[in-house]
Amino acid sequence: MNDFLDPIAELINRKSSFSVLSGSDCVGFLNRSLTSDISELTHMERRDSVLCDANGKVIDMVTLCRLDDKILMLTQSQVDDTRKHLQSGISWSEDVSIIDGNNALTHLTLVGMHWQRALLGIGFDPTELDGNEWVEFGNMLFSLNRVYGVDVIDIALPTNEVMDATSALIENGCREMDDDRWYYVRTNTGLVTIEEASNRIPAQVSLGDLVDLKKGCYPGQEIHARMDSRGKLLKQVVRIRGDKRIDVGKYKVDGIGRLHVISSTEYNGKSIGYAMVPSRDSIEGQYDIDGNVIRIENFSSP
Repeated sequence: MNDFLDPIAELINRKSSFSVLSGSDCVGFLNRSLTSDISELTHMERRDSVLCDANGKVIDMVTLCRLDDKILMLTQSQVDDTRKHLQSGISWSEDVSIIDGNNALTHLTLVGMHWQRALLGIGFDPTELDGNEWVEFGNMLFSLNRVYGVDVIDIALPTNEVMDATSALIENGCREMDDDRWYYVRTNTGLVTIEEASNRIPAQVSLGDLVDLKKGCYPGQEIHARMDSRGKLLKQVVRIRGDKRIDVGKYKVDGIGRLHVISSTEYNGKSIGYAMVPSRDSIEGQYDIDGNVIRIENFSSP
């Protein structure tokens, strides 16, 4: 049951960063930089991936849209470090340009049991969304990301049109949500963001499906391959719930060992969050953290 979703559509400004890549070598350059194989990326295709360092840990989470001979790149880090990191890896002989698109574009996300109604109200046909492509509507791009059976709609649009687009969606039954509400929705969904993934191995934070060990070399590939050959991770991310506040931090818990709460919030009088725990087949259940009874829930990669 997805009873955490509102019957109507809800909207959040994700404050993601945008870059535009161009040049005859931009696809090949990104392909050797990211964990996913994007060598055959086609016009308007959506591809999600991860940028890792040499130790195999996440630098940023990436969503791509191919626009003819250019690539629109959304990254979740809200600073310019990811763009600078990529620019530093461009060889002198490569034809690659990376332009800052932060002031020009904005990333909105739409969720809800009946999100289709809001889009129909503004004249967009939601049946055009299939999850693998971006769909153009006016100056906006729409894409469907299905996470554990929950539809998450990503929208990229010009920043100077955000106010009008938001007003139009609200007029058609949508409402804006604050950061706490968004965190509550995405955590119940099982959507991990850079807040949890940063400086961690992708597979440990439910991003293993974005790693393609067969594609060839990329930063961190040797580390990922070595961990895959062992067949088991040392740590895994879990969802935690509690009736009291659960502060971010490290705890020693009977029956688990070390539990590291990496993000959390309080919503409607209860706490929810993500935590890193030792990897094991069965860890779900109730545990005590300093007198606070919490429930741990497993979830697997989308």
